[in-house]
Amino acid sequence: MSESTLETVYRRFADRYANSVPIRQATEVDAAIRAADLDYDEVTDEWLASLSDGWVYREEDAPFSDDRRNRAYRRLLAEQGMAG
Repeated sequence: MSESTLETVYRRFADRYANSVPIRQATEVDAAIRAADLDYDEVTDEWLASLSDGWVYREEDAPFSDDRRNRAYRRLLAEQGMAG
C-alpha cells in the first residue's frame, strides 16, 4: 500500500462527497484529520463517512459529534488563520 498524503486523502474526500469538487478545502480536511489525531494513512473510508454531513456541506461548523475534537479542529483552523 502506498503512503497516503493530504492530497490522496483529499481526493478520496472529494470523490466521496462532491464528484471531485468538495465543499470543504483541503486545509479544513487536514485540520479535521489532525484534530482526530490521525495520520493520513490512518484515514479510512469509514472515518470520512463519519464526518458530519452538515460540516461537509457548510451547514455546520463542527465536523465531529465529539466536543473535544471540535475544539481541537477550531484551534487548528485559527492557527492557520482560517474560520471554521
